[in-house]
Amino acid sequence: MDAPAQTEDARRDAGLFILHMLLQRLEQQQPGLMDGMIDGILSDRAAMLATDEPNGYPRRIGDEALRILRLANDQLKIPWEPLRKG
Repeated sequence: MDAPAQTEDARRDAGLFILHMLLQRLEQQQPGLMDGMIDGILSDRAAMLATDEPNGYPRRIGDEALRILRLANDQLKIPWEPLRKG
């Protein structure tokens, strides 16, 4: 992989890492926030037209958003003390 591609990957991954931490901190301040966001994404996906392709780009975006939210949410439920400090 060339340096520009690695730089772009690092930028994307850093953004996801920051988003992950922000979501967890927001959830601690507003319990249930991520559950509400997950429910909203699930509702949006359910409202997509039946003619949309199952693996179309909008669905892939929703799937990835769900993955990110569920991971961040599930990690907060792990009883590891270092995760509770912030």
